[in-house]
Amino acid sequence: PAILAAVGSALAFAYFFSGERMSFGVVDLQHVLTLLGLVAVGLVISRMERLLREQVRAARERELQSDALNDLSRDLTVALELEEMLEVLLRHVHHTFGGEVAIFLPVEGVPAVMIATPGFNPGENGPLIAKWVYEQGQPAGRGTKTMEAAPLCYLPLETNHGTVGVLAVAPSETGKYLSPDQRE
Repeated sequence: PAILAAVGSALAFAYFFSGERMSFGVVDLQHVLTLLGLVAVGLVISRMERLLREQVRAARERELQSDALNDLSRDLTVALELEEMLEVLLRHVHHTFGGEVAIFLPVEGVPAVMIATPGFNPGENGPLIAKWVYEQGQPAGRGTKTMEAAPLCYLPLETNHGTVGVLAVAPSETGKYLSPDQRE
């Protein structure tokens, strides 16, 4: 819109105020500079408007992320037992991403599914991928650079003491991947 307004105002200026009135003839160098200035200002305003729109979108995404983290923190502070904490985490991740979710925790050093949404299916390689993620502390699976053919995204659950488990997420839509912000 800003570029269109700049071009329109430049044309209106040329038609009404330059050279012969009521024609598009430009005869004076000052008028050419004025026309170029109008177009330049329109381009600058257009770019600034686009940047502002991107910043507003990013701020809205950060607000949603902060709200989700605040809700999760609030619910986790009430949970006393590990099972309650896992249920809270599972519920929030499932609500946030809409897909199927599971939490793998180590049992005798090997990650095993501790809790999952009803439709969760890790597939035959799921436990192996979860074990790799747990041992390496790196994400793997769908949308990552490691084992990207896997149907799920496996993310390490990390604390100050290292990896304590693995979160597996299957996005609700087939072609959808977790964004870097969502993985974070």
